[in-house]
Amino acid sequence: MRARIEAWAAATLCFVGLALVVQAYWQVIAAPSLTALPWDTHKRLRAKLARPGRVITRDGVEILAPVRAEGGWAYRYGAPEAFAHLTGYDEQTGLRGKFFDVLSGEAGCGDWRAWLMEPVPPGCDVVLTVDGRAQEAAAEALKGYRGCVLAVRVGDGAVLAAASAPTYNPLSMSTPEEVDVVATDPHEPLLFRPTQKLYAPGWAMAWVTAAATVETGGEVARRRWQCDGAWQCGRMTVRCPVAHGRVSLPDALLRHCRVAMTQMSDALGPQAFRNFLKALHLLDQASDMVLPSAAGRMPDLFDWRGRENLADAVLGERFVRLTPLAVERFFLTMARGGEVVQPYLVAQVKSPSGHVLQVFQAKSLGRAVRQETAAEILELMKAGGEIYKSAMVELGWSQDLGGTGAAAWWVPDPEKHGLGTAWVVGMAPAPQPQIVLTLVLEDVPDEKMAVELGMSLLNYLGRMAV
Repeated sequence: MRARIEAWAAATLCFVGLALVVQAYWQVIAAPSLTALPWDTHKRLRAKLARPGRVITRDGVEILAPVRAEGGWAYRYGAPEAFAHLTGYDEQTGLRGKFFDVLSGEAGCGDWRAWLMEPVPPGCDVVLTVDGRAQEAAAEALKGYRGCVLAVRVGDGAVLAAASAPTYNPLSMSTPEEVDVVATDPHEPLLFRPTQKLYAPGWAMAWVTAAATVETGGEVARRRWQCDGAWQCGRMTVRCPVAHGRVSLPDALLRHCRVAMTQMSDALGPQAFRNFLKALHLLDQASDMVLPSAAGRMPDLFDWRGRENLADAVLGERFVRLTPLAVERFFLTMARGGEVVQPYLVAQVKSPSGHVLQVFQAKSLGRAVRQETAAEILELMKAGGEIYKSAMVELGWSQDLGGTGAAAWWVPDPEKHGLGTAWVVGMAPAPQPQIVLTLVLEDVPDEKMAVELGMSLLNYLGRMAV
């Protein structure tokens, strides 16, 4: 009898042990892969029953707020078109998709108060670095254009505004047919241009070349360059609209002397130029921006056309492609004294009761240039800013532009006669820059309107920072 009891006890223990092992496997080991499945109905059902978390700007604007709906909860969008590219239009796009587990409570980010107060614990809040007023001002400035605005705080790399145009209304994306109409629009309203659109960077690469030349130092940085209106670089002829004569590095940069800048890069050589691009992380994707991003493109500087490719890289018109974020990050590096940081968009995750659960910050990628080099580039930016202040006065604008520097240029599009891409990069306020702003307008005849919009936004953001 005793042997039979012991056998039953052993069998029971084995069965219980096996059940515990199986349960532990499915609930602990296999759980992450199961919850990641798109057909995880339990996860989707719980997300509807649980009160979702909010998405809030740094100044308290609720751009996603939960509201009661039939069968559970839904989201109300605040200023939907201004924030559409940030929020997304469903639980698989934008911040709604990236932070789905946090917003729905699946990540277990709540606290004991939430578990006691509600049968289905609510989701947590996501707080952005974006300033609601700055974002709406940027979106308003872009109305009627295709392009983008990106503004980053110098001190910590926080994104204050990231607007893209054309935009869309998330409230009009409730059916697959409506999504398909927007997705197939040739103007690409779903594209988040600050991080996803690759543009010909144009004269931005001349600023990069100037920084590389100053950083290298020596005779190349002090040399005066001869511009006769054209220069033969291998089998490529580089032309300037006018013959600038003998010019220094600052003259060549601010007067947009194409001949002098390509001569400068030729003296630097491909190896030094490529090493400098790597130190800047100029072609890298923006991994910490949360939203999708594209890597930059550069022609081969060491093949049989390497010399011509280097000259083309400096002009930034034919084969070089960068995102606005990459250009912004270069000027941000100069404003930070030579340190490269990856800007960030999300500041905090908070529990339903308001406790801070997670804090984000910019990631340092190391020092690219000496502080002296960065200071010299900033001085050139200040000189450029005075030029554009004068241009704004000629346009009849009398407001005080409290900026510390600006640069603007236009890149022709060979496929669109007379049209191209206008760039404006500015820093504000004076005397020490706290904000770097990049504005891009597509399919415009020159940079005049971009300068007007960019300097207006720069003035507005500069006053906010004071």
